[in-house]
Amino acid sequence: MYRVRNINNLRTSKAFTVVELIIVVVVIAILAALVTVAYQGITEDTRDTSAKSTAEQISKKLEVYMTQNAGLPDDLSEVGFTDNGDTTYYYEKAGASYFCASVTVGDSSYHVTYDESQAQSGTCDGSGGGGGATLPPLVGEWLFNEGTGTTAADSSGNGYALSRIGGSNAVWVATGHSGAGFKPTASWYFERASFGGDILKTWTVTLWFKREGATTAQWSE
Repeated sequence: MYRVRNINNLRTSKAFTVVELIIVVVVIAILAALVTVAYQGITEDTRDTSAKSTAEQISKKLEVYMTQNAGLPDDLSEVGFTDNGDTTYYYEKAGASYFCASVTVGDSSYHVTYDESQAQSGTCDGSGGGGGATLPPLVGEWLFNEGTGTTAADSSGNGYALSRIGGSNAVWVATGHSGAGFKPTASWYFERASFGGDILKTWTVTLWFKREGATTAQWSE
């Protein structure tokens, strides 16, 4: 009787150990799944933050470049950004100051444009990645940085140079936003008689100006 009881106890003990093992395995599997999901979430957040931060850095670098060179670079590598690992860039420009630049880190993408320095989710429209940030079709762009003469060149490439009316060269100023600039008066301004078919379009005008007597650091768009 004693021997049988011991055998039964042994069998019961072995069965209980197997159940415990199964429970431990299930718990480990659940914890592993939770850790994986949490890690993926952290990785995605890190990529999202990196893409947004980098896009805003690009905006600042391009603004500095425009101020120093009176125009935009041909490629983002000129301001220190090149594809690296899972980080890729897209950049397009129109004229001397219109641009869209996007950064993609893994599955996260953010873009900045000439009129939006705070990064927005998505890519530039031209990159094919979606996002809808589209550069406007430029009618003309005039930097007014000639510093002398009677003509303001059109840097958009459309050939719409402006002609100066009235005044003298004294209204050119040496400290414009990018290079030189000009000071308009009631009798001194630039004009163009015709813009061809483009005159029928809805126009958006963007300009940089400075208050009389203010420093060049106070230029506003």
